[in-house]
Amino acid sequence: MTLLTMRAGRLEVDLAPRAGGSIVRFSVDGRHDVLRPTAGDAIAAATASNRGNETACYPLLPFSNRIAGGRFSFGGREIALRRTWPSVAHPMHGDGWARAWDVQHHDPQSADIAYDHAADGEGGWPFAYRAHQSYRLDVDRLTVRLSLENREAHAVPAGIGLHPFFVRDEATELRCRTSSVW
Repeated sequence: MTLLTMRAGRLEVDLAPRAGGSIVRFSVDGRHDVLRPTAGDAIAAATASNRGNETACYPLLPFSNRIAGGRFSFGGREIALRRTWPSVAHPMHGDGWARAWDVQHHDPQSADIAYDHAADGEGGWPFAYRAHQSYRLDVDRLTVRLSLENREAHAVPAGIGLHPFFVRDEATELRCRTSSVW
């Protein structure tokens, strides 16, 4: 199990690229968790399965949320997707969290990881794409940039997001500043 660790001032982040490109821990002073920490056994299991859905934060791509009934139409074509979990009727959160990501760069305060998806016509996402996550840890913040590049010769539907699990107690305050929402 290979974790990428970043430290800046009082902040520390551990990433698990092989576990769906996920964050497994984000803490202050190594004691106060900002995100739900992932236990050692859970990290090993996530890495072995390439799945990040039980970690502290994982990427949602090439779509977030759910696709009703696993079917949609695009460009005159009917698309049918297999279920993410057998007991849930709607595919959810794409497949980026369920794949191993490749490390492009890592140093004590930053990391870049990528995932290349080939079109899957057997019930998976039928369009090729390349996903990239860039992490930067400064003494007062963690910046995560997530991007998706269409690898098809035509327009395709897509969406991206992050699925964080914040630690919550009586002193918790959450702020989010975005430049735009579409």
